[in-house]
Amino acid sequence: MPLLKCPDCGTDFSDQAPACPKCARPNRPASNTQVIEQTGKGWKRMQVVGCLTTVIGISVGAAIASTGSTAGQIIGSLVLGFGLVGGIGTFFAARIGAWWHHG
Repeated sequence: MPLLKCPDCGTDFSDQAPACPKCARPNRPASNTQVIEQTGKGWKRMQVVGCLTTVIGISVGAAIASTGSTAGQIIGSLVLGFGLVGGIGTFFAARIGAWWHHG
């Protein structure tokens, strides 16, 4: 039964005691303490960029494609496709990164 030194008051007390007898500092952290992991702000920012890229790509691509010209339809389709693929890819990459690293 080793003795511990209280970091607050310096009193020696048993390691089996729930708290320091002099100042009542707990010997161990409370077992009901809940640790909440936070997702890093970088991963959240990347998710927002992915969503915005998707929305802007769809909007701009549809606007260009609706011009009526053949070149406009081709360019609009490319912008729309890159916006969808790039935005959704960025969003899911950020979700996987946040899950993997636990922020």
